[in-house]
Amino acid sequence: MDNFKKDLYFAAATFVCSALIAWQSFNYPVRSAIFPRSLSLLLLGLSLILFVRGWRAVSKGKVEMEGAKHRPAIWTIAKNPAFILFNALVLYILGIHYVGYLTSTAVFIGTTMFILGQRNPLSVIALTLFFTALLYYVFSRLLGVPLPVGLLF
Repeated sequence: MDNFKKDLYFAAATFVCSALIAWQSFNYPVRSAIFPRSLSLLLLGLSLILFVRGWRAVSKGKVEMEGAKHRPAIWTIAKNPAFILFNALVLYILGIHYVGYLTSTAVFIGTTMFILGQRNPLSVIALTLFFTALLYYVFSRLLGVPLPVGLLF
């Protein structure tokens, strides 16, 4: 697949995720929403720039959208670690709303470590608990920022 096509797909996926993050951030208290809202708006803008750049290259004829030589099968794409991590990130963002920040973060960190190749369960559990506790301490205690609480917990 040509780089410009990859840019189009990546830009579209990033735009969707950024829009979900921006939409979700409006449910947070004003003080808690500033950081995720500004990051998501920045990502929205950057994904639009990347999409326009790819679209211009396609429209100028640099890339032929039809008749690609090899189209990867869906199971090849689904086994790609980047694809799996991207979907894990989307589930993490949605999970924050339902199960809360701490639970979602712990599951996301553990899952990400496993996807990236860490197979020692003791280290996965220990590092997951450590970083989740560290994030809780930094945001709740040091910065005084309330963490999102989910609907279920």
